[in-house]
Amino acid sequence: MTVRPTTNRWLLLLSLSILSMTTLVWAGQPQRGVTVTPAKAGSVPIEGDYWALIIGIDRYKFAPMLESAVRDARGIRDVLIARYGFTKNHIVELYDAQATGPKIQNALYRLGRDVSENDSVLIYYAGHGQYDVEGKLGWWIPVEGEPREPGTFITNASIRDYINGMKARHVFLVADSCFSGSLFGTRALPPINDQWYTRLYQKPSRWGLTSGGKEPVADRGKNGHSIFAYHLISLLQDNSEPYLVPSQIHTKLAPLVANNADQTPLSEPLRGAGDEGGQFVFRLAAVGADPLISPGISATPSDDMARMKAELEALKSQVYKPSGSPKPLEVATAPVYIPQTNKPRIMVVVAEHHVGTPVTDPSGEAEIIKLLGQKGFKVVGQAQIRKIREGDTLRQVLEGDMKLAKSLGHQHDAEILIVGEAFSERALQGVMMGGILSVRGRLQAKVIRVDTGEILASEEAVAPGLDVSEQVAGKKAISTAAKQWMDAVLPRALIH
Repeated sequence: MTVRPTTNRWLLLLSLSILSMTTLVWAGQPQRGVTVTPAKAGSVPIEGDYWALIIGIDRYKFAPMLESAVRDARGIRDVLIARYGFTKNHIVELYDAQATGPKIQNALYRLGRDVSENDSVLIYYAGHGQYDVEGKLGWWIPVEGEPREPGTFITNASIRDYINGMKARHVFLVADSCFSGSLFGTRALPPINDQWYTRLYQKPSRWGLTSGGKEPVADRGKNGHSIFAYHLISLLQDNSEPYLVPSQIHTKLAPLVANNADQTPLSEPLRGAGDEGGQFVFRLAAVGADPLISPGISATPSDDMARMKAELEALKSQVYKPSGSPKPLEVATAPVYIPQTNKPRIMVVVAEHHVGTPVTDPSGEAEIIKLLGQKGFKVVGQAQIRKIREGDTLRQVLEGDMKLAKSLGHQHDAEILIVGEAFSERALQGVMMGGILSVRGRLQAKVIRVDTGEILASEEAVAPGLDVSEQVAGKKAISTAAKQWMDAVLPRALIH
């Protein structure tokens, strides 16, 4: 098997073979000349609950880091909750270190057992994937997956089997990834009205939507999201129709992505996974149960202004409920700042890897220490940093051991801990004119208040570096990323 290098997503996901085994059942895509009749609010008899499994992986242990997978996944989660009636207790989330192979498969299995036959399930995956052209095999890459070691991956056949075994009426799989299959034609459709949505809902479905075909797809796009996730989130956020199905999403989404990147989203039923010709039906939260609109207020398309005003008033009544005299702002809800007149003692520990190799003289850590010194902060504990950086303590703190973080800070008389990791990797294969190499640097770090264990800030920054030496280019990239990180964190978490 050959693992293809990438400058975007390392041959992102849903690995090509699920839809390489698909055939067009019924695209259900509107085309010119189709009569569209807006569905009436609540006219489609949707039963059951909405569930979601959200997976996003940026911080791989062995594979190249990604930039926006976790942010994309959380953005999808937020719009599902805000606009489509999904509830937090019906959403399973796996990010970074949580998204191991066993945990992903356990989540798929348990979700399939927990849902009922009338429920609808959405699965969203953002992360690496791999496809073996010769063997026609595809995989998801969990956080611990090792390049060139397919035994550490999750096969598409397994994913398809989990989906096929789910009791839910509808399963909609969305993957910001590489996926197999070619562009397909459409059939002439009947009028799109409430009866059309009802028929789609009543028939079980197993449907997929992916960000591209066999080509690599972009990890970076707009506003911190991939180009695919940005337009998908925007489409779901801006939608004003009471109901929406995958084929309609694809029709609107595909040209937006294709016009802005060298990739074209695909959407088809998943063959061999139990599809019976229906589609997952998204329902706006204002339709059906638990509406934001006050009872008795019309929500028809002709009454948009009244509907929006009613929604606003309903939201106000939920958010602001005065009860007697105003209470002082609770400390727990207020932003935490460190007074500039009494600047805290800070300890900085940032591990660093250049092109997969750990270094003993990290440029990101050095840059942060230098900038703190220029701002008048006292940096402490430097004599022990290398030992801490190369031991197990830093990893445990980064994974959330606040007791250890507080102990580390007290041990070195620090009031603030800055802990993190930095990585560099080749941004372009080959060399540029003059033998120049392009390397991308990435720094992720947290600011922790030692006395309380509170995380004051958690940010990441990415920057490029150019040089004839790969190591030097990596140091330049990480140093620049460290400056950007300080620009974002310093005024918000360290200076009042």
